[in-house]
Amino acid sequence: MTTLTIAKALQIEPKLLEKESLRVYMEKEIRQIEGELFSLSTKYGLKDFDQFRKCVLKGRVHERDKDWEDYFKFENLETKRKRLLKILQSI
Repeated sequence: MTTLTIAKALQIEPKLLEKESLRVYMEKEIRQIEGELFSLSTKYGLKDFDQFRKCVLKGRVHERDKDWEDYFKFENLETKRKRLLKILQSI
């Protein structure tokens, strides 16, 4: 089924359907990422990535540790979340 077909069935403009669909999708992705970030934050008792970075600088996280993998995961999730929020604001 195409966007045009669905828009006609719902009796709304196709552009509005696309915009709302994108907004809902972006919000869902952001919630999923925030859930993962919350899990990592809880695991380490941190509020945000900056606190994780400080742990690394203080030597509490080492390259050979599983924590190091979490550090990069946390960083990537934060970056993706910021990118998605920026896109969401432009919709």
